[in-house]
Amino acid sequence: MVNQLRADGLYIVAPVFSFAAGQVPIGSNLALTAPGGGTGVIYYTVDGQTDPRLVGGGVNPSAEVQTYLSPIALNGDATIRARFRTTAGAWSPLIEMSYTTYLAGDYTSDAVVDGADFLAWQRSYGSAVDPIGS
Repeated sequence: MVNQLRADGLYIVAPVFSFAAGQVPIGSNLALTAPGGGTGVIYYTVDGQTDPRLVGGGVNPSAEVQTYLSPIALNGDATIRARFRTTAGAWSPLIEMSYTTYLAGDYTSDAVVDGADFLAWQRSYGSAVDPIGS
């Protein structure tokens, strides 16, 4: 049944994000891929509020909608909303992921990686585990 819906353009899969929402190191590159290698375009916004698609099916002109061409550098906290649009004009469901960025190795949260961070890591984690950013 799903194959029939796909063949009729009624079942469009949302874009796939290269990693799940959550904490990521500053500068991480988020890749978006088309579902099943379909032909079409991935549209996305980074403001966390705007849908790339207008009601009725057009591309939202009032949004800062971008066409996905290359990985998105996450240089600060962001909420990405994305949709896939087939060449026939059918849209996928909206998918949204939120990311909180951190400076890898900054265990004192002062935006600097220094000896104080090493001491904080050593006191909290020692060498028994691999904490985020180690």
